[in-house]
Amino acid sequence: MWLLLPVMSSFVLSFVETMFYPAYLIVSVPAVALVVGGGLAALAERGGLERATAVVLLVAILALSGLQLHQWYSTALKEDWRDATRYVLSHEHPGDHVVFYVPHGQNPFDYYAHLSRNPGPSFSDLADGPRSGRRLWLVRLHEPANSPVVRGFGRRLAAAGYRLISARVFSPLRAQLGVSLYARRG
Repeated sequence: MWLLLPVMSSFVLSFVETMFYPAYLIVSVPAVALVVGGGLAALAERGGLERATAVVLLVAILALSGLQLHQWYSTALKEDWRDATRYVLSHEHPGDHVVFYVPHGQNPFDYYAHLSRNPGPSFSDLADGPRSGRRLWLVRLHEPANSPVVRGFGRRLAAAGYRLISARVFSPLRAQLGVSLYARRG
């Protein structure tokens, strides 16, 4: 249940909204570890060739995990919040609003805005949709500009009378830290 429920529910819900990401499935990792560990232990108890197979599989799992950890820590992506914040602050107009696709993205944005002694645009909640302001900044993290979620937000803004003015990516493409500016027509 612990292994299958998160995977299956995330898969089913992904037909409504994109949710089938490794980050949402991490709750299943302990269950996978227990199943694999139990299988290796049962194999090792049989003795002989089965024990040797269990040892080889365990060594392979540990080696592959070590390689993955090495790759993760040696090529970690650094999101360029400093430049993204600087870009928004240098191009903002009075009355601008900013929304964050990933809400915790507001924390590094606020940090760099505070360092620059500029409060930045007013914060708006993405779920509330467009505000009455003339311009709206969308700061997105780990979501490409052409994703269904971002395109859906763009359609909501277009229906409210906004159009896309500019879009810029500030990190390596894999990190997907981007800023888009929308302005009300007319």
